Amino acid sequence: MVKRFVEFKDAVKHVEAVDELMPRAPDCRKLEKLLEDLKALDSVCLALQSNKTTLSDVRIMFDGVIKRYPNMAKYLSQDANIVHSPAFESAVVKIMHQERLSRLETAAIASFQVGESSASEPEEANASSFAATLLHAGNKRNYATANAPQYDSLLFHVPPTNNDWERLFSKATSK
Repeated sequence: MVKRFVEFKDAVKHVEAVDELMPRAPDCRKLEKLLEDLKALDSVCLALQSNKTTLSDVRIMFDGVIKRYPNMAKYLSQDANIVHSPAFESAVVKIMHQERLSRLETAAIASFQVGESSASEPEEANASSFAATLLHAGNKRNYATANAPQYDSLLFHVPPTNNDWERLFSKATSK
């Protein structure tokens, strides 16, 4: 409705019969700003529906929404009511970013731990193992240590939302 108003407002200004019904200029600017905000939030809703969106991606998007719209913090923050297990979500995101986990986060994902990596010496340097060593060293972040716990790869595939429900709600709100 807002989109249609913004599209037609200039053409409607020239029709005397509806001139009195038109919002004033400041109200029109507010409606245009509202449309920009709705488009921004719609892009987040569409991104949430992607099968490639990870829990980390969702946290990044939600943090961005909170930064732009602080009143959304109550609904989208890490400890909001919609987050079933804040410690688990935070742990999964930190593992994806190779960051250190708190004790609470470690406990939340303890059942996914598959062991600890061993600090073995690199094999004799041939072309492929040297390249692999360089790539591995280049991919290290804050948490990459010799004895860092290893977690089940299933954690990297935790769906952030039920995509079918997300699509249903998106379709329901677009009509």
